[in-house]
Amino acid sequence: AAPSSLDLELPRGYAVGDAVIMKCDFNHDNGSVVAGDRGEVIGPSPTEPTTRVLCKFPSPSWLSAPLKLPVRIFDLEYELPGGFRVGDTVINKGNFNGESGSVADGDRGEVIGRSTIEPKTRVLCKFPKHSRLRVPPSELELELPGEFRVGDIVFYKGDLKNKHGSVADGDRGEVIGPSWNERKTKVLCKFPNFSSLHAAPSSLDLELPGGFCVGDTVTCKMDFKDERGSVSAGDRGEVIGRSTTGWKARVLCKFP
Repeated sequence: AAPSSLDLELPRGYAVGDAVIMKCDFNHDNGSVVAGDRGEVIGPSPTEPTTRVLCKFPSPSWLSAPLKLPVRIFDLEYELPGGFRVGDTVINKGNFNGESGSVADGDRGEVIGRSTIEPKTRVLCKFPKHSRLRVPPSELELELPGEFRVGDIVFYKGDLKNKHGSVADGDRGEVIGPSWNERKTKVLCKFPNFSSLHAAPSSLDLELPGGFCVGDTVTCKMDFKDERGSVSAGDRGEVIGRSTTGWKARVLCKFP
């Protein structure tokens, strides 16, 4: 076969062009990278080729060329299409029914790897009623720690000030994405005086539709009844969280 028709097989299934994330800090004679840095696989490692791959990372300001580092495969993780990573909790957008299972709009699932079909445009997920579904990133929403989502409006609890900015108790901000280096435990937020704050979910209160917050006491303005119970106009209740359906326009409440 012509060389141009072959793909080089690298350790652990990596391929040239794969986007990767550093899982730890790494120092080398050629330079250094830190946990969370994004890079790209560019070929086999010149040293320890069975356990490392050669990656390039953006160069620091004092270098004109990208850093090329032989990185251990266990110090890397894939960045999948849409910026997803293995282990991410995702929320499905839309409905799917097939021979292998079904997924409904709003179902929670988990990213389990790269898709074996269309790997550049899909990710492999598992859901309660579908164990292996190849999904385009546009049909998934990332659920962040604390069940936050990108675009959520939040209030900060406490005061914080450092060289990057400041945030005061009660400041109103927005969730803008996953934390760069503490993806499993923090969310990335922006506040008026702090443009990129990695915040623990426990330090944030979610502002729900209508400006409501968890714990608010509310009074129902109408009669309502379904198979789960009934509420009458004037009944007092409590806001307990985000609605599982129509979450951009509803809040979840409990009543006596």
